[in-house]
Amino acid sequence: MDLATGKVTPLTDHIKWDIDEFVLSRDGRYLAYIANEDGASRLGVMDLVQHADTIPPKLPFGVIGSLDFDPAGKRLAFSLQTPSAPYDVWVWTLADGGVRALDGKRDRAARRDGSSSRPTLVHYRPSTRATASRADSGLDCTSPRAQDRIRC
Repeated sequence: MDLATGKVTPLTDHIKWDIDEFVLSRDGRYLAYIANEDGASRLGVMDLVQHADTIPPKLPFGVIGSLDFDPAGKRLAFSLQTPSAPYDVWVWTLADGGVRALDGKRDRAARRDGSSSRPTLVHYRPSTRATASRADSGLDCTSPRAQDRIRC
């Protein structure tokens, strides 16, 4: 929102997913955000001077959080939790696109290409209460619990 004119300009209307978190660099040039794409995080940084998204680094599948720019607005720190690793702190250097985990105990280079185990996303649509016949259920129809779940 332009405080002088009151004009509102959407910045992320091109993103069809929810924005979980965002942070503005101190100099106001960059807006970093996390989009929740079907339960996985996608990191993005928008250059507000050039009115364009930067090319994000390739990151392992996981959940991103805790965004924060360094005081100069040149690097972005964030946490990343993957199915095979706990939360680690990562740093993205915007000028050269370099990204690295700040964890001296484990080497993350082998997993940056997404080769680690990745969970399978399953979509479902809620439906009306399913019913089964007695033959399908294998349950005893004399039990009140079974009568509630199957057609006897």
